[in-house]
Amino acid sequence: MNSECDEALPRDEAAGPDCLATRDWNAPNLFKWFADRKLKALTVKTGWAMAVVLTEDAQGKKAFYGIGKNINEFSNSGGAEFPSRFGANAKAVHGACIYLITDVDANQVADYAVTYHSVAYLLKGDNKKQVSIVPDKPEAEGLTHFFKKEDDSWGFVTDDEYDEKKADLPALCFATRHPISNFSEKTFADLPALQSQLTLAAEGDPQYFTKFTLTGGEGEETTSVTATEDMARQGG
Repeated sequence: MNSECDEALPRDEAAGPDCLATRDWNAPNLFKWFADRKLKALTVKTGWAMAVVLTEDAQGKKAFYGIGKNINEFSNSGGAEFPSRFGANAKAVHGACIYLITDVDANQVADYAVTYHSVAYLLKGDNKKQVSIVPDKPEAEGLTHFFKKEDDSWGFVTDDEYDEKKADLPALCFATRHPISNFSEKTFADLPALQSQLTLAAEGDPQYFTKFTLTGGEGEETTSVTATEDMARQGG
């Protein structure tokens, strides 16, 4: 804290005890208001004559506080006033200087920025957990092998099961690292029919083949990639 922040701090008696350790502007000054209330300052970001502090209390509850004037008294050339910087429902908790910001849930904020006159919040998106194609193991992650069994139902070998069950996989099968929407309704190539037309080595390391189409400014381009077992399992 230094003299440039002096105008943002409370001077009226209604504010109660001062929030600074001293009023000596010749050295860095401790802003002790949060510590006095056992609030841990996680992040402090500043703008012009204001600051926004992300805090956490002893129970782990997070909250935003604004320091400075809530309503900018300056106006533009058209005479219009700027809106409340800390939100229309900001609650004054220390004179007309420190405000609890109530329009934003701190737990839903991924990051924030303080500009010259305003505060911007980046909100967290929906963190939906992906669901695997394995019906009885929706939490399965990594490379999942799948194939049609003799009764025309699907068989699955998850990444966790692979080392134990890879010898039981057919010579040709599918593999994916990602969920497939409407999996049960998808039509896949007939691998048993394809296998009957090929001569496959009885031994050797598995090979993974993928073919995809890239769409760009110059149209579509079909590309194929071959990967080793390690590359496929590691996502290379």
